[in-house]
This record gives sequence, C-alpha cells and structure tokens, in this order.
Amino acid sequence: MNTEHILFAAIWAGYLGLHSALATTRVKVALQGWIPAAQYRLFFNALALLLLVPLVWAYLRCAPVVLWPNAAIRNVLGGALLVGGGVLLKVAFRQYDSGEFLGLRPAAAGAPLATKGLNAYVRHPLYSATFLLLFGWPLLSGTLAAVLLSGIGSLYLVVGTYWEERKLVREFGADYLAYKAQVPRFFPRIFL
Repeated sequence: MNTEHILFAAIWAGYLGLHSALATTRVKVALQGWIPAAQYRLFFNALALLLLVPLVWAYLRCAPVVLWPNAAIRNVLGGALLVGGGVLLKVAFRQYDSGEFLGLRPAAAGAPLATKGLNAYVRHPLYSATFLLLFGWPLLSGTLAAVLLSGIGSLYLVVGTYWEERKLVREFGADYLAYKAQVPRFFPRIFL
C-alpha cells in the first residue's frame, strides 16, 4: 500500500465518520443555532455531496495496484452485483418520499414504522443495495483502492446500523424490537 492508498483510506474513513457524526441528535441540536432544524437534512445532504469531491479526487489519484488478474467469471459476478445493487437501490428508494429524503420538505412527524415492501424482507434495504455495490466494484476492478473502498464502506454500514437501530428503538420501542426479531438486517433469509 502506497501513500495515495493511505490518503484515500483516511479521507474515506473521515468522510464516513463525519457523515455519522452529523447524523447524531447531539450534533443536530448543537448546530440548531446556525442551521434551523427544518433545513438540517438539506444541509446534511449538500455537505455530503460537496465532500465527495476530495474523496473522488483521492480515489482517482490511487495508482492502479491490481490485486488479481482480469477474469471473465469475476467480471460477470462483479457486474451482476453492481447491476443488482443498482436495481435494488432504485426499488428501495421508491419506499421513501424523495422530497423528505433530500431535505427539500420537512419529514412528517409521527410517521409509522415502515415494515412493508422491501422492509418486510430486510430492515435496511438501502444498505443491502449498497453492500451489493461495495462487493461488486472490487470484483470488477480488482484494484487495491476498490478493496479499501469496499472494506471501509462495509465496516461503516455494519457499525452505522448499530447506532441507527438504537435511535429506532428509542423512537418505536417494542414495535421496533419485535420487527428486529423477525426481519434480518441486510440480507433476506433464504431458508425459513
């Protein structure tokens, strides 16, 4: 691993750490003097998009250290995971109000726990789709930078859902605990 890969890994980890910190209630409350609560989601998304610039820059600077030679089966599997992840992402986003998700409209207060659609099979369908993308890209590209992207991103999703689910238990209580006991986190049960 060379300096460019270390820089990319550090920027990626920092990006994800900042993303998580900005999503916490503590930070939202601390920033209310500067950013009204109704506009926080829009600020959060705009900042996340803006901070992708140094991340993409660092990724593109990485020397293409190839970890495994090009192989048709790996390319087919990687491509299938990318396509599957993209399709699943599109289907999963249909369950959300895009205006609320982007922060263009305030979130509806007292919304019920979403357990229909893809949420009947996994608790975090957007993360499931992201995992498919994170697993597919390194297979297709075969580079060290892609493996770093996948490894750090996957760890982030696992740790992030732990914190997210703590908030969901506080918000929905016993209903979320019952849902959590019945529905897997990322991948549907194949054998019932």
